Order: sequence, then C-alpha cells, then structure tokens
Amino acid sequence: MIVIYVPCKDQIEAEKIADVLIIEQLAVCVNIFPNISSIYRWKKNKEKSTEAVMFIKTKKELLDKVTKRVEELHSYESPVIFALPVLFYSPKTLKYLNEELN
Repeated sequence: MIVIYVPCKDQIEAEKIADVLIIEQLAVCVNIFPNISSIYRWKKNKEKSTEAVMFIKTKKELLDKVTKRVEELHSYESPVIFALPVLFYSPKTLKYLNEELN
C-alpha cells in the first residue's frame, strides 16, 4: 500500500479526480483536505494560494497508472505528485485494499 500526495487548485478539482480514480479502481480511498494554505516557488517567484490536498490510498503497482491519470485530469502545468510508503497497515486494512482493488 502507498499513499500518493497531490495538491489541487480547489476541492471541486480534487473531487473530480478522486471520482475517476475510485470508479476506475485505481484507488481504494481518497481523502481530501480543502482550504490548505500553500506558499511555494513558481517560475522564480514566491507564490501563495489556497489549495485542496488529496491523499490517494492505493497499491504500489498502480502508481504509474494513478500518476498518468492524475496528470491527464489535473489543471496544473506541473502537478505535484509523490508517493509515500506505508510502514504499517492493519491486516483488516490490507484485506480491504486487496478486495476492493482486484
């Protein structure tokens, strides 16, 4: 299991991407955190915006497919997409993940 972190321009975009990932069985769950303040560099300038952040729960072997799909659906020129390894998950969580993404 991995968790993929992806900020989006707003909650509407995050929900649109999440819906596709769930429908296409590329993720078992997507948590969306709306109204996150982001301060970042973009084209050599300091920027500030409000975003929605997605945490996508999926299998490691689906990472390339999830990345490709997010890039197709995302409005950003260079969306941030990175995966975090999960150090522990309960046996029930693993069972749920395997049942839903087979």
